[in-house]
Amino acid sequence: RVSYQKCPYCTGRGAVKSVTTMAIEVLRATKKELDKTRQKEIRVFVYPGVANYLLNEDRPSITRIESEHRAKIIIIAEPDMHIERFRIHR
Repeated sequence: RVSYQKCPYCTGRGAVKSVTTMAIEVLRATKKELDKTRQKEIRVFVYPGVANYLLNEDRPSITRIESEHRAKIIIIAEPDMHIERFRIHR
């Protein structure tokens, strides 16, 4: 019998992306989505640690993107979200 299984987060790689790396990816994807759709409001669902980082440490970046696109970016912490995943809803 096997007593181990692959880690559900890193799928056996031994590493996951950092909160900072994910915040950068989320901001890039959010900006790209706003460039493409010209939405006035966008909701971004992320891992709680990433949400905390974006709303506190990286708030100036969010504010800048909101100003450039005249849009509101709503960051939502999703407790069941994997750290390397996020969803953008228009």
